[in-house]
Amino acid sequence: MSKKASTAAAKRAIDKFQEGFDKSFGAGRLRPASQLSPYEVISTGSLDLDYKMGVGGWVEGRIGEIWGVDAIGKTTLALLSIVEAQKKYPDKLAGFIDMEQTLDLPLARRLGVDTDELMVYTPQSAEEVADAMKRMLTSGLFSMIVLDSIGAMIPEVEKEKDADEATMAVQAKIVTRMVKIAAVEAARHGVVVILINQVRANLSYGADTTTGGGFALKHVTTHKLKCKRTSTAPYSITRDGEKVIVGHELAIEVERNKVAPPKRIATVSLYNQASKQFGPVGIDRADEAATLGLLKDVGEIQQGGAWYTILNTGERANGRPALVAALRQDPETIERIRRSAIASLAQEVVTGADAEVEVPEDAGEAAGSPLEGLAGSGLYGGSVPADPEGLGETPSMSGVDLDAADAATMEAVAAEAKKPAAKPVKKAAAKKRVAKKAPPFRTGAKAHT
Repeated sequence: MSKKASTAAAKRAIDKFQEGFDKSFGAGRLRPASQLSPYEVISTGSLDLDYKMGVGGWVEGRIGEIWGVDAIGKTTLALLSIVEAQKKYPDKLAGFIDMEQTLDLPLARRLGVDTDELMVYTPQSAEEVADAMKRMLTSGLFSMIVLDSIGAMIPEVEKEKDADEATMAVQAKIVTRMVKIAAVEAARHGVVVILINQVRANLSYGADTTTGGGFALKHVTTHKLKCKRTSTAPYSITRDGEKVIVGHELAIEVERNKVAPPKRIATVSLYNQASKQFGPVGIDRADEAATLGLLKDVGEIQQGGAWYTILNTGERANGRPALVAALRQDPETIERIRRSAIASLAQEVVTGADAEVEVPEDAGEAAGSPLEGLAGSGLYGGSVPADPEGLGETPSMSGVDLDAADAATMEAVAAEAKKPAAKPVKKAAAKKRVAKKAPPFRTGAKAHT
């Protein structure tokens, strides 16, 4: 059988299988990885963190995790992400499950959160958290849901027992069930789920600290961010004769990343009070843009001595403070720098479309070949589907003779079996070659062969 005939037979068998699969599970549920849509993302609120995450922020339809010591800025970072979610999807809600009962609404408003569109739920047990998460995800009304926090989830059985009575892995079981459901429903409805976690002592080998919630949580998260303070002294100002701390420098390590290279560290300045010296509450995006714009791969800002030139506008500034002040007045340039920074990492995004596949020259000749009509790859990885509506329509498969395909395959197998077998190698010659190639094993001054 010729190679072309064998390829055509395999194509008919694949089409027949696809037809049966679509009838059982729905059209478009099974398709080539090259036809998957590119990642849609929601910014974290930090340009540098978006850049270090590799794709521009939180991937929609995925679960992310933020962890670190107390009072480090985990909730603030989650609230800044909610601000970006509300900007991108003004017609959708944002959810906040406040298990710790410590949400600071005045701070949320100062950060820019629209509290009228932020739905806050304060559960009383871990079971209520899991049920509320499922209900919010399946509604399709939310763009982002934040859970604060995994470590604070207390099961009902723990509340009912006395303080000296132990319970084993009850919380981990609830979290495991919750994240399994959340992974499916978040992907179905395109929701970003951010889980804030606390630090726990690691009693086994490895690092001194770890996160709670069981092993399932470690597998379902696309991004895991570890927050810690740097050695830089806290930012302070003098107000009414007193020293007031207004923020601190934060190192955020992308500890886990399933869509881009991990282990990058973003350094951001996080402010809890506004000041003339350091800027607004939250993260100063203008200061981050000044840093990213100067990168060689980004190339949006040019420096010559003490002078800086913003290339897209031609505006010049003498000194970095003047550059940051100019960028604060130009949000469009800040967003342009962010897009350029993310685009410079497009080749590093992990995607199934990156694999090189050897395709026969005649593979696309048959009518309705799945190799026809594929669109180019998107910015954040994957490829734009050939069917923009996502219906997964495939070419007509009627008239396919599966028996003929099976017969053709069997003919090819029979022809392969008729080929003469390779001549056996004489045992004596084989032994001689092995003995010649074996290197001596040396111990001290002696050699053993």
